[in-house]
Amino acid sequence: MRGILPVLLLAVLVFLPLLGSVHLFDWDEFNFAQAAREMSERGDYLTVTIAGQPFYEKPPLFFWLQAMASSLLGDSEASARLPSAIASIMTALMLFLMGRRWKDEKQGLLWAGFYLGSFLPLVTGRMGLIDPVFNFWIALGLFLLFELDRREERVFPLAMISGLSLGLAVLSKGPLGAGIPIAIFVIYRLIKRDFHLRILPFSLFLLALVLSAASWFLMESLVNGGDFIREFVRYQVRLLQTQDAGHGGFPGYEFLIFLLGCFPLSVFALRFLFRKESDPSLKDATLLARVWLLFVLLLFALVKTKIPHYTSLVYMPGAWLAAREVRLLANSTRLSKLTLIFWVLVGGLISLLLIALPALMRNPDAWIHLIEDEFTRANILRPVPWSPLALIPGLLFALGTLVSLLWVFRGNWQRGTMSQGFTVGLCVLLSWPFLLPKIEAHSQGGAIALYESLREEPADLCIAGFKSYAHLYTMGRRAWSDRSAEGRERLMTATDRPLYIVTPLHRTEEIQRQYPSRILRREGGFVLLLREPLP
Repeated sequence: MRGILPVLLLAVLVFLPLLGSVHLFDWDEFNFAQAAREMSERGDYLTVTIAGQPFYEKPPLFFWLQAMASSLLGDSEASARLPSAIASIMTALMLFLMGRRWKDEKQGLLWAGFYLGSFLPLVTGRMGLIDPVFNFWIALGLFLLFELDRREERVFPLAMISGLSLGLAVLSKGPLGAGIPIAIFVIYRLIKRDFHLRILPFSLFLLALVLSAASWFLMESLVNGGDFIREFVRYQVRLLQTQDAGHGGFPGYEFLIFLLGCFPLSVFALRFLFRKESDPSLKDATLLARVWLLFVLLLFALVKTKIPHYTSLVYMPGAWLAAREVRLLANSTRLSKLTLIFWVLVGGLISLLLIALPALMRNPDAWIHLIEDEFTRANILRPVPWSPLALIPGLLFALGTLVSLLWVFRGNWQRGTMSQGFTVGLCVLLSWPFLLPKIEAHSQGGAIALYESLREEPADLCIAGFKSYAHLYTMGRRAWSDRSAEGRERLMTATDRPLYIVTPLHRTEEIQRQYPSRILRREGGFVLLLREPLP
């Protein structure tokens, strides 16, 4: 218990505070929270809907967790993000326990420490996203498969719990919840040239996986027919083959996200990725981590849709490799020049970005002429008070990085990495009240302000010319989109009461030509139109 308590305390401190201090973000956070809300409002926890229409993109497990949190804490940003935060805390504890089992308490502390002290694991764990829950089930299933492969006794409970865990991953996000970990484990065993298969334990694993994964799909089909299954499969295939609107990327996108977003664990993980594992007792664990990291990066390099948290499965194996590199450096008197170069370059770039953003936003008139896009320019020029407090996360991070590097130059790698991890955690935590609300106010704040101003209005609201879920969460049953049949009907036909329309600034004239209306108000790059009742 001596080591687990500090890990638990640190995980709670970095994931739970200030969860509700900033609005949910479009699209995914609003999307998922709305699905959970509609479940609770209907009292129907079998069918997933958005705006009353079937939502074929995701299974329901995460929405069940959000609905449960909402029933306990009330419907809020904090309750929508709570399942992800709890899953991240459980992941950190699991990494510590597995590291301690495979090596010792120090390895467990380093493994969990890198997870708790790197940017993207912290940010993703504080958002209302499925990925932290999805990743927890996959990691648990993979770890137990690894244990099952090494044990000779008490293998049946391991096999069943591992299969159940991967089944829950499928119910969280879809078939990749089983496909990815099984592919990783098969490749790992092929590289080891281990072709021996214990039939009964792995049969129990597959049985538990299939029964748990198929449970909801079977119930949904029995109650509502097979439409959901067909549409769900079509969506999963489309997501892999085509670029989702607004979520494109470039070759090397995943690598860049890992390098910058997962700092500092990425700096050490990339250095150890191709090193020889010097500890014979950890060769298998390190091989599994290497296969896991590379497989996920390569898989999502092939996927057309690019979103930073899509590759969040690399956080756990990356943290393991980083922990191994730090232990190797701690036992060496030689200074790793390549690691230091990466550390200085990546840390310096992140410091520059965190400091430059609030500095530039305090005086946008000096550079706004460089932005040609009318919509973006209007959002940047939206009057948002950028106080000097917004510089705190960046200045703190730059100072902490400098102190950490000084420790390293004095030969203390472990103290330097601990200092850097602490700095990242504090930077992320302080970004929630000081930096993130400002970014949100410029990116989607104009639209949110318009939606909130209409909450007490009896008329309906329709968005036109862009994709959003924020209006559904804000306005509830009175919100529509021109992408939906109901929304198009309300825009095209006469109504017996006024209809409000929110559209991007650059599409205002086009929308007014399609749907005669007048401008009421503008917030940043978003415009509120009013369509009067037609006779």
